[in-house]
Amino acid sequence: MLEVFFSAPAAGMFKARGLDQGNPICCIELDMDIGRLDEGIESDYRRDLYTQLFQRAYPETLGEERMDDYYDRSLQGVALVENAVRSKEDIRLWLSRNPDNMCHYHYLVHRFLKQLEDVNVYVVEVPAVSWEGTGNGTCTSYAEWHCMNLYSAQELETMTRRVPYVELMYYAERWARLVKENAPLRACINGVLTSVGETFYDDIIISYLRGEQLTESELIGRFMGESNLGLNHNLVVWRVEEMIKCKKTLNTFFYTNLNGEK
Repeated sequence: MLEVFFSAPAAGMFKARGLDQGNPICCIELDMDIGRLDEGIESDYRRDLYTQLFQRAYPETLGEERMDDYYDRSLQGVALVENAVRSKEDIRLWLSRNPDNMCHYHYLVHRFLKQLEDVNVYVVEVPAVSWEGTGNGTCTSYAEWHCMNLYSAQELETMTRRVPYVELMYYAERWARLVKENAPLRACINGVLTSVGETFYDDIIISYLRGEQLTESELIGRFMGESNLGLNHNLVVWRVEEMIKCKKTLNTFFYTNLNGEK
């Protein structure tokens, strides 16, 4: 069985815990919740967008370095899925409750739909609520696999479900519609992957200021740490910087602009 992850930290934790049980693992991270969809993942547009997003989010680490190696690893992951589908190997996809994960899931199903009719496709999803401890215990909601303690291999087996082909057809049709709509962003609304405008998350992000004066990094850190929406970090950085550029939050929080002026 091929184990397919859409988050490198989740894949790394899974392997470190020895839960792979010898199964091959691949990880696909292409930021498909962001940007146009009218050009394929192999296009220069998608590759350049990926590079630009990472350079925004990690300027001190990456500088002008292109992200070709990272992007190619994800393309190799897609190739591994293709090989598994062709050989009719079982596939298990690890899903988190966020638009980035769901975009990758929809994309893969759409791309390989015809072949998947003869393949066993399984998914295991991050539980909506995780109960931990003894007695009354603690209930916690997680958006990502790597943010929680992974279950045992036996427990994960009980959480894994086979996806009926008719359900795969729905996801493929949904992705075809998203490609046609070709919006700048995609969001999960009531569990449905939906095309939205690029400012869709802006007011939600701003709400985490709570009337305080925060730097750009402080706002991003607070939102990523507390929102539990599972949003792509690169997306949040992009939106905060775009709001700064258009002065949308000028009177709301203290920021440092790109020239270092305060």
